[in-house]
Amino acid sequence: DESGGYGRCSAEDVELLASLREARGDYPGAAHCIRQARDGLASQTEGDFIRRPTERNLMRDEAAYLLRGRAVDEARQLYEALLDDQDDWASYEGYVKCSKTLEKEDDALRKLDALATQRPKHRGPRLASLLLVDGDALQDRILRYIETHASSPSLFDDLETSLRRVQSLPLTVEGPPRKQASLLCMRRFLSDDVPVEQCLSIIKGDDTSASSDAACVLACTLQDAGNKVDACRVLYSAHARDEGNARVTLAFVDALQSIGAGEAALRTYASLGVKQIQLDSLGHLITPWAASSGFWAEVSLHCRNVLHVHDGCRRDSREFAHRALDCCNGARAAEIWQFQRDKLDRSTTKLWARCELIGLDLVLQCHSATKVVELLPQWETGPRLDDVSDDETFERVFGSLNIDVRARPAWTHSTSDGERSSRQKFVFRNSSAYHLATRELLAALLTDRQANAPLVDRVLASIRGAISDKLEQSCVDAVLSAYEAASAFKSDRDTSTKLFDVVSEKIADVATLLEALDPASTVEACHTRLRSAAVVLERTAPLLVVLCFADDASSKKKKAKGKKGKREKEAEPAWRLALSKALSSFLTLLTALKTSLKRDQTDEDAPAELPEESVLPEDGSRQEVAKLLGAARRVSLDRLLGVCGDKLAALQGRIR
Repeated sequence: DESGGYGRCSAEDVELLASLREARGDYPGAAHCIRQARDGLASQTEGDFIRRPTERNLMRDEAAYLLRGRAVDEARQLYEALLDDQDDWASYEGYVKCSKTLEKEDDALRKLDALATQRPKHRGPRLASLLLVDGDALQDRILRYIETHASSPSLFDDLETSLRRVQSLPLTVEGPPRKQASLLCMRRFLSDDVPVEQCLSIIKGDDTSASSDAACVLACTLQDAGNKVDACRVLYSAHARDEGNARVTLAFVDALQSIGAGEAALRTYASLGVKQIQLDSLGHLITPWAASSGFWAEVSLHCRNVLHVHDGCRRDSREFAHRALDCCNGARAAEIWQFQRDKLDRSTTKLWARCELIGLDLVLQCHSATKVVELLPQWETGPRLDDVSDDETFERVFGSLNIDVRARPAWTHSTSDGERSSRQKFVFRNSSAYHLATRELLAALLTDRQANAPLVDRVLASIRGAISDKLEQSCVDAVLSAYEAASAFKSDRDTSTKLFDVVSEKIADVATLLEALDPASTVEACHTRLRSAAVVLERTAPLLVVLCFADDASSKKKKAKGKKGKREKEAEPAWRLALSKALSSFLTLLTALKTSLKRDQTDEDAPAELPEESVLPEDGSRQEVAKLLGAARRVSLDRLLGVCGDKLAALQGRIR
């Protein structure tokens, strides 16, 4: 009975009733429920409750429901009452939203300015006032906020939203190291020049936080200018000084992988200790550079860990939802299941991890058609191609991108959080669709299952069009032509002759691009050759399976009938010669790739000739980065040679 308030109310009772009314769109009713709970809060309760609601939480919830129900005046009064001695940003934000809706910006500004004068250490009043002004007034208030909170390490994060609304800002890098570091972040964010000397001066100082931020800003600036080794040197020193700083660690990972030091980047990433649910929000940081350095086994383990966490979360969700119900906490049980259903079950990262394992199995294990047939039942337990083929279905089934796009600071990017999220979702979706289409084609080729050919063709054409790297395009073209040839071979061998000739031509195109790579020992050239070798081995993995299938099928001969005796050797049919040519072309490609990797492995100048030009003073970081790069590159070469050797061994016995 709500007529006299809640004499025995728990937070769980209130949340459940309010959420039920919210679910049917009755926001005034939900607000009334909260108000009644506030009226009954003063009465003493008997019995055990998990927790009691607080007046502040109830007021904030009531104000939020009133605002959604268009009772803006009442909501504003409640939010204004919450602007007390607690620096509660949610209340300030609600107050500003109500004031803008009611067109009472001037009154709100006077109130916020008065609160800012009364509470100089609070950030809320000044930050809220920034949401109410534009133009010169906004610039003036930003500059005043900088002066007032110059010592705060979160100064840039506080102002990021407002900085997006100004075209430029007169920022002079001066004052204490902490303030200078924040100003450097802002200058970088606003695309202003970043003075190298001032960065180096802050980095050498005693303020560790300021030194780390200045190092990240300087490293990003150097990378933009093409000085990748210098960026690694700056971050190597910063990471050695402040190993616990996640911002520095991530920047160091990015810098290392940009010069081809994949093994060092992987070790640095491991120091972050990403685990449990963080694998869903931060696991994207390992892609795609780990695979490009030959660490397919590590990426495979990472994907399996992601799936293991999701399996555990689903079990835990059931358990804790039942515990909540046992404690009469229906609101919390509903919240747990909603999070599981809307966020984890629809996780784009989980989709990527499950589909990526198909491609990784093809690279690491599947050197014959028999092995693929063995793994197909396992692959087919994953998502359907239909689930990722159109935008509406994808968003409904796997549209929850739970990654933390703010793991890297906003000033390292020229795009917004939304744009980065959309780009990462596009990458995950395309990668997943490619692997699912590969699964469908291999299943149709190696078994009696029928593939949805129009759907597969449409998906692959879309993915092919999104690939910008010419070498990767050529590899995909070779694989698709092999599928076409093998499908024709399955039904009518004579018609496959010209198609296998096309396969040989496509493989030759890949070999030509590989041969044209710069053989120099510079950092960039060495990195390009490593990445290109990984692209060839990964993208042509299905090609080996398809050619092996055709070769196995052609080797099945009928037993000879009649008298034994000498017979003239029959001429090879045209399709057999074309198939042998395709196999030989692929063998030649892999042999050339292995020779190139071997040459890099024995090069005395390996890992690479570090550039002589540098904007940094000479110190020990140059030698340390050279050591890291050398060791990392040797490990990558060993991994690539191992996979290349396995594929060569599978091919060599088939050449006639």
